[in-house]
Amino acid sequence: MSGNNYLIETPEQDSFIISLLEQDLIDEQDKHPQKFRVSLAGQCFLKRVLFKRGLMPSDPPSPRALRIFEIGNIIHIYLQNFLEKHKLLVFKELELEDDKRIGHLDALVQDGDKLILYDFKTVNSVKFPTISGVSVFHIFQLVSYYAMLIDAYFVRADSVRLLYISKDDLSMKEFEIDARRWVDIVERDWYDLYEFEEGIYKRFPRFEWECKYCSFRSFCSKNDLKNKWRYYIISQKENDGR
Repeated sequence: MSGNNYLIETPEQDSFIISLLEQDLIDEQDKHPQKFRVSLAGQCFLKRVLFKRGLMPSDPPSPRALRIFEIGNIIHIYLQNFLEKHKLLVFKELELEDDKRIGHLDALVQDGDKLILYDFKTVNSVKFPTISGVSVFHIFQLVSYYAMLIDAYFVRADSVRLLYISKDDLSMKEFEIDARRWVDIVERDWYDLYEFEEGIYKRFPRFEWECKYCSFRSFCSKNDLKNKWRYYIISQKENDGR
């Protein structure tokens, strides 16, 4: 008799651990701070407003995608613990918040007399070898942290860096950003977002391909929000005031 006859593979939907894990990940996604997320810096203005308002995405990530995201979080924690072990870590997962925005920086590291602000981005092994530069959205996010760290803690990082990490073998590529040259551009983007929320026209999205991957693509299409965005935003603000 084959040994495999003694094995019964549990269907994924019947796995206690998988079900519990996926529900936990979904619950984490459902938390809305009612502020603009720094993690979405530079992205479509309408998308950022919808997330701030707590609207449930019409096209949420699949359970598999959420598990992949969680692998990234596990690698973040591993690197933070590694830096802490070597007594290089000044801050990790530091919450940065002002009247309108909220976010968490990954790591502020002490290297001799230099403070280095890091943001970690995990990618799969197929994409990793093709990385030769930095996403503009990642720059906007990291430079936002740089500016908010100064405002909240009067701490100015000497160096600002993005670290791309392969999820498969921890290969890494590191890029340094000249934050001081970007800060005015990034702060202007936030100012434009605040005006957009008040109903002042701004071009959106920054790139047409954003719509293809957006969590609200069906909602926007169904309600023709590319043309009726102002009506939607103003009507929602009036509802909030009632």
